[in-house]
Amino acid sequence: MAKLLGSKESNEETESPWQFMIKFGIPYGDKEEKELEHMWFIPQSREGDRIYAKLLNVPFYVQEMEEGGIYPIDIAFITDWVISYEGYSYTPNTIYQLFSHQQTH
Repeated sequence: MAKLLGSKESNEETESPWQFMIKFGIPYGDKEEKELEHMWFIPQSREGDRIYAKLLNVPFYVQEMEEGGIYPIDIAFITDWVISYEGYSYTPNTIYQLFSHQQTH
């Protein structure tokens, strides 16, 4: 995964047929309440257990974040993901299709 996300030092944006989106549940409010706002991000880089990711939507409850901002987020907060390639989308429920296609060719 680190190879796909690139290094933190890389400022060069390249066009790729692969697109990745990750949904994180970001905590907000009282810690006792354990409230999470689920938002979509585009991963930029990875450093240990943190993914630096660009927020795609406007948060309703997490006031410390804004659309377009890049934030370090612990991988423990991942709640969903999507990979797109050549017009196809792969989710946790359909990722096997990507691998089964490669095995038949």
